Amino acid sequence: MKPFRRAVLDRADAHGVSVTLDAGWRSRVALVAPGIGRVLLLPPGGLREPHTWAVIDGQARDPWQGAERARLFSAAPAATLTQQAGQITLADAQLRVHITLAPFGLRWEQWSGSEWQFCCADRPTYGYASAARSGLTGHWQQRDEHDQYYGLGDKTGPLDKAGRRFRTRQLDALGYNGESSDP
Repeated sequence: MKPFRRAVLDRADAHGVSVTLDAGWRSRVALVAPGIGRVLLLPPGGLREPHTWAVIDGQARDPWQGAERARLFSAAPAATLTQQAGQITLADAQLRVHITLAPFGLRWEQWSGSEWQFCCADRPTYGYASAARSGLTGHWQQRDEHDQYYGLGDKTGPLDKAGRRFRTRQLDALGYNGESSDP
């Protein structure tokens, strides 16, 4: 996989930020509703599936066709935008994201009522990568040793998945151990 290490700013306004990444990829970041952020990675040839069913209450959608991914960004409410050398910040009353251009990465914070508290951030070296041949993308975030991860759908074993590594693919694994392997 080739990492996206550097971003070039295309557009930044109160409705979102668009950047160009390595190998012709692009990314859009927006606060699409109070306290809700959205990140979209756009491959050079465009999206294979331009519709999404992951929408927020109140956003226009058709239950069978979904909603156009790009249109969800254009309908984002205005947020506060600040720019400094190499960093852009979008914020609303509940959530803010710091977008670093080199290396490209995002750092999210939530308003606690009295101060901004760290929520999550991309890995400092690089957070996103793609494989040119397969079109696969990867996303890595930094984690704290006290972070806990629950659920993951069909993954069996202990409820807290912290410290384990999983791949999410549309394949069944035969002969796995539910306690120690990835189904």
